[in-house]
Amino acid sequence: LDLLAGWFADPGFVEHWGGMPLARETVAAKYVGRRRPQVESLLVVADDEPVGYAQYWCAGPADGGLDLVLVAGARGRGLGPDAARALVRHVCGTLGWERVTVDP
Repeated sequence: LDLLAGWFADPGFVEHWGGMPLARETVAAKYVGRRRPQVESLLVVADDEPVGYAQYWCAGPADGGLDLVLVAGARGRGLGPDAARALVRHVCGTLGWERVTVDP
């Protein structure tokens, strides 16, 4: 929770997420644990260090969407596309999705 709360309080981070800085309590309610059964929250990790947040959600039996944001120091290194590809492989290969929407 401390890691995510710090990230979501950072205006530079949430600018790429599409929102405003969030209080710790809001982060706990929205992004930690099971918010909704169809939403999975994940950390993006590179070289054993957390560098971002991702989530995917089911919209139907064979489709859904992805959201992904990286901390400033992780941007521009190809980690975002790598993380997105890994998520797409998971949701298509493991969950059987046929259609994936990525929220910019």
